[in-house]
Amino acid sequence: MSKCDIVYRMNEDIEEVPTEVPVMTLKNTILFPRAMVPLYIFEDRFKQMLDELLHSNRLMAIGTLDEELEKELEGEEPPFKIAGLGIIRACNRHPDGSAHIIVQGLSRIQFTGTASIIPFRKEQIQLLVDDKQDNIELHDFEKGVKPQIISLIKNKIKLGATIPNEVINFLNQIDDPSAFIDLSAYASCSSIEDKQKILSTTCVNYRFNLFAKMLEEDATKLKLFKKIQGDIEGDSINDN
Repeated sequence: MSKCDIVYRMNEDIEEVPTEVPVMTLKNTILFPRAMVPLYIFEDRFKQMLDELLHSNRLMAIGTLDEELEKELEGEEPPFKIAGLGIIRACNRHPDGSAHIIVQGLSRIQFTGTASIIPFRKEQIQLLVDDKQDNIELHDFEKGVKPQIISLIKNKIKLGATIPNEVINFLNQIDDPSAFIDLSAYASCSSIEDKQKILSTTCVNYRFNLFAKMLEEDATKLKLFKKIQGDIEGDSINDN
């Protein structure tokens, strides 16, 4: 099976994966495979990018801004090398040329070289696939991984995290380990840095362990926050 086949299975309307794609570099957005990301297009350069995309294959990449590298390359908005390839699934254009679009993630990709940065960034890409040698067996997923992650997310919600309860019902319906972990992270992980780490991991088993550890650390922070908040409220009551 080729790397392109993985994209084809998800999107039969794609004829081929290009060697380079337009890129939006965003500070607080990660595009995971299968996730749907809404975007508002308003800058002139991205209006031009959108025009080009809507008249071609609609494939684009979303890369997260590498803020450390940005300090060295002022004005270039460099993304991390691992990003998400997606396709524009919906577009609502406005009279001023701006637009609301929805991008569906298709695959992890690695940027292998910058093709251009004017008028908008284009990067040469290589598709990344999951490491099949160390993936999670379906039995282990259904009996161990899936219940553990859902339990950790429920605990995070119980501790006050702003995660819609509908997320649990949605995740319960997913039977593919890779998709489950990616979409769980997309829906319940609040840290962009943590999301980037998960996106950058092609080993599904390691991705699970990494994400579980992140959820446990989040729970610890939420418990501490609730304790501090309770102590402050208790002090306020005593002062009165």
